[in-house]
Amino acid sequence: MGPDTAKRTMLVYVVESVLLKIGKPSYELVLTKLQKDHGCHISECIEKPEYLKRVLQEIYGNASDEIFERIKIDLGDLVEQKYYRDFVEVMNSR
Repeated sequence: MGPDTAKRTMLVYVVESVLLKIGKPSYELVLTKLQKDHGCHISECIEKPEYLKRVLQEIYGNASDEIFERIKIDLGDLVEQKYYRDFVEVMNSR
């Protein structure tokens, strides 16, 4: 497993973990909407974080900001690395 694969796997894990803490039905709703609207899964949204951001905003409205913040918190010190920082910056952009 290369370094990019490991980083991607970690990011997918954190995003899925945060969504599952909200609840499995909500997680499944996000998966369904990602597939329907963008033809992708969470693992593919890591490269296109604007898709995930848009879906979360459509489903959760302003509460999506809390989800973005939780992802950032759960990443911890990893957000210092460019790979994760770039993802978080898209999530936090207006």
